[in-house]
Amino acid sequence: MVSTFRGGKVVGSGLVLAAAIVMGGCMSNTDNTAGSGTTHADTAAANLRTTLDSLLREHIELTAAMTDAALGGRTDEYNAAAGAVDANSTELSNVIANVYGDDQKKDFLGIWRPYIGYINDYTTALAKSDKDGEAAAVKNLVQFAQDFGTFFQTVTNGGLKQGPVADLAKQQVANIMDMVNAQASKDYAGAYTKERDAAHFMDTMAIALSDAISQQFPDKF
Repeated sequence: MVSTFRGGKVVGSGLVLAAAIVMGGCMSNTDNTAGSGTTHADTAAANLRTTLDSLLREHIELTAAMTDAALGGRTDEYNAAAGAVDANSTELSNVIANVYGDDQKKDFLGIWRPYIGYINDYTTALAKSDKDGEAAAVKNLVQFAQDFGTFFQTVTNGGLKQGPVADLAKQQVANIMDMVNAQASKDYAGAYTKERDAAHFMDTMAIALSDAISQQFPDKF
């Protein structure tokens, strides 16, 4: 069982519904014309989904390494992991740039990099048993989810809706917080389980984003 946010608090729930619900039940762009085989558009759409899925899963794995090192006070390891997290962020932003241009790449990074900072804030506060710091980090993470939803509603011209995308981002954050909580408690088996849960959930995010982009640009994807 993973967690989700309600009113800025983390509560238990199942996974957020799949990407088809986020997009109002739309299906991805495919060409089933008899004898056409695999079209360039099909391949491009599949590659987009695979790329996003790989990068988003990697984000979880690298974040897990970063937060575990932070909790353990392993500064050199933390710095290396944080650098890898930022490299992953740059790769994600390059996917945005390839579709929407450099201005939207900057806007994406302006939302995504602070979110990683808020994860670090939460981790540090947890290590210090700083309840006020934890609450502040959660508040910022909830705002990140709202901003993330707004960003994708804007760039997709409403193909994705702010609320459902924000809910996906809230679930993403909640999954990471579950993982960090287990790390802080030295529940190593639980931490790896939560990391796997968080990584699997990113499939849902990748499907939602890639399907919306593919439908927005059918000639390209």
